[in-house]
Amino acid sequence: MIESEVLNLLLQLGSAGAVIAVVIIFIKAMDKRDVEYRNFFIELNKANASDMKTLTDAMTSLTSSVRDIADKLAEHDKRVEERIDSAIISVGSTPRRTRQTKS
Repeated sequence: MIESEVLNLLLQLGSAGAVIAVVIIFIKAMDKRDVEYRNFFIELNKANASDMKTLTDAMTSLTSSVRDIADKLAEHDKRVEERIDSAIISVGSTPRRTRQTKS
């Protein structure tokens, strides 16, 4: 805090010195609290960044899996449509589409 000589000198000045001493003590306490808060929020932000990276990696993996499944389903649907078309042609009818297929 304040050195004892400076505090004694301020108190000898009377009430004005006491006010100055209180203000100095308050400012030093605020500086200490500010450093503590700043360090707390730095650590909190680091933890949040780490958590967001984990979440992003999980979402990337999930998205990739869903895309793979969608591609496999599209390929399966294409093979099924080809088999249906072949069966219809083999019985001598015109193939009819029941739904739109992606090219």
